[in-house]
Amino acid sequence: MRTYQDLTDVMDDVKELLESMERIPLLRYEVLSFFQKFKLEYKELVESSEKEIKTGDDKGSKNS
Repeated sequence: MRTYQDLTDVMDDVKELLESMERIPLLRYEVLSFFQKFKLEYKELVESSEKEIKTGDDKGSKNS
């Protein structure tokens, strides 16, 4: 089970990444490129995750 501190650490990491992407266009390009490749390679996983979000059936996040 994740703790509040775990979530705070993740939020700090994400904030750092977003700030770095604003300053470094190459990083932004690389991250977006990876994301597009990921969506293609794991299409079924991404689609099922999107369906869970749209239907509010986000079971995985409660048990993590």
